[in-house]
Amino acid sequence: AAAAAAAGKGPGRKLPQPTSAARALRCHTPAQGGRLSALLGHIDPTFIADWLERAHTAVEAITKFWNSEPENDAVLTAEDTPILFSHFWLSELRPEQKEQMAQLEYDLLLQEVSLAFAVALRDGQVTADDLHKLVGGVLPEFPALFTGEGHELLDVARVLALGRGENFRALLADVRSHTDNATHTQWLLALRSFALISMTAAAVTFYQKYARSEVQAGFRRPGTAPSPRDLPLSAAAAA
Repeated sequence: AAAAAAAGKGPGRKLPQPTSAARALRCHTPAQGGRLSALLGHIDPTFIADWLERAHTAVEAITKFWNSEPENDAVLTAEDTPILFSHFWLSELRPEQKEQMAQLEYDLLLQEVSLAFAVALRDGQVTADDLHKLVGGVLPEFPALFTGEGHELLDVARVLALGRGENFRALLADVRSHTDNATHTQWLLALRSFALISMTAAAVTFYQKYARSEVQAGFRRPGTAPSPRDLPLSAAAAA
C-alpha cells in the first residue's frame, strides 16, 4: 500500500517495512498459590513503589492525550483525538507492525521484571521461564492487547483515560494468578498496573510522536489515511 500521503502535496514518503518480531510470542501457564508466593519472595520490593509511580504518571499522560486537541491543527477538537488514534490503530497499522510493537514492549517489560529479581536470577533461584509465567498471570490480555483486530487496546485506553471509576479499578484488579499472602497480592496488582498501563501508554506515545513527525513534515495526519501505512516503528519511536 502507499505510504502516508501529503495533504495537497502529492505522494508521501516511502518508508521501509518493519521486520517481523524478533521471536514468536509465547504463552505460559501462570504460577499459582505457594509456588507463586515462593517466587514473589525473591522480588526486590523497592521496585514496587517505582512501578506504581510510573504507572500513575503514564495514566495521567494517557488521560491528557485523550482529552487534548490534536497538535498543529486549528480545526480539529479534543473529541477528534480518540477517533484519530482509533482509526490509526485499527486501519493504518499492519498486523506485523503491531506484532513487532508487541514484542518490543514485552521484551522491555521482561527486562523491568528481571531487574526486580536480579539477585535470585543470578543465584539460580528464579528462572526466565518463572518470570514469563509471572507476567502471563498479571497480563492475560497479552498478546491480544496489540494483535488481532485491535479493539482490546482501544478499550483499555478508553477505560484508563476516563478516570478512576469502577471500570478502572476492575480492569487493574484482573489478575489471573493468586496467592494467600496479602503483601504478595498487592505486589501482583502493582505489577499488573505497571505492565498494562505501560504497554497501553507505549502505543499512545508511539502515535503521538509519529503524528507530530508526519504533520511537521507536511504529510497527512496519522488517523486520516484511507489504507495501511508503511512505517518504521523504531524511527517513529525515536522522533
